[in-house]
Amino acid sequence: TDVLILNVALEGALNAAIQLRALDNKADGGAAAVVPTRIVIGPSEVANTLELSHHPNSHVWTELSFRAGLLLVSLDTLPAADRLPRLLTWLQSYQDLFSAECCYCGRVLASSTSNPAALLPPTIRTVSRA
Repeated sequence: TDVLILNVALEGALNAAIQLRALDNKADGGAAAVVPTRIVIGPSEVANTLELSHHPNSHVWTELSFRAGLLLVSLDTLPAADRLPRLLTWLQSYQDLFSAECCYCGRVLASSTSNPAALLPPTIRTVSRA
């Protein structure tokens, strides 16, 4: 199977590297499709999201990547052609990551802070919002 990497940038919010795998659905009478199999999310100022271990807010990006992985698992129930568009819609919901207030505490995630405890990331995005 072919593996591709799709880089997605949301300026001022995040960069994401999405690993895609080509599926051949011709046996089922369908066309070939690509499905997301892995995603790594990082800050918008880091071009290569795979080099996040030394970023000062790496725990935020680890959390977002973890949540994206959970979404990928749930997307397996969808037809192959619907998975990538749904993932991209979910990613787009993070455009306001550093400007939206948390719906629970009303605070905003600071994009650059020296105190990790001050980070209260509103990282949860529901599929209904996406």
